[in-house]
Amino acid sequence: MNQEEYNKILTIIPEGFPSIEIFHLTDQHTSLITALSELAQINRYGYDLETIDSNLLAQLSTEYQIPKIRLFDPNKARYNRHAKLYDYLFLTVDLRQMPDQKLFLQKIYTIIKNGGKLLIFYPDSKESEALLKNLEEKNFVAINAITDTIEGCQVITAQKMHGWGS
Repeated sequence: MNQEEYNKILTIIPEGFPSIEIFHLTDQHTSLITALSELAQINRYGYDLETIDSNLLAQLSTEYQIPKIRLFDPNKARYNRHAKLYDYLFLTVDLRQMPDQKLFLQKIYTIIKNGGKLLIFYPDSKESEALLKNLEEKNFVAINAITDTIEGCQVITAQKMHGWGS
């Protein structure tokens, strides 16, 4: 994906609203990091970047001036830190590599604000049907796969709604 394609996707985030919190989990160096970092800086949004790759963490820490760059442990019992909740959660990790995809989705559900949006950048494959089903089982709603925006990649969007699910 290129910067222009990411910028198209980022129009989902309204500009000029105060106190928007963004969480980005990645296992790769993408232009989405730059796009989200710039958007957050311009609009004074909170932006937390985490990676599951310790080598990438070192690279990102030196390359970007993002206040919160951390190593992410998918095996933790809970993902929330200091009861912080996010309006937008971006996943650019290969969810097929997660030991238990359903458990992972269940845990990230708890760090999204009610009405918050989840955006998963997923390889354009037949396996995405299982992910869509898992999202529904974990109480996400308004689940959509956007396939015509990005070559070789789907952006799967989902939302957490107040009072739905557990």
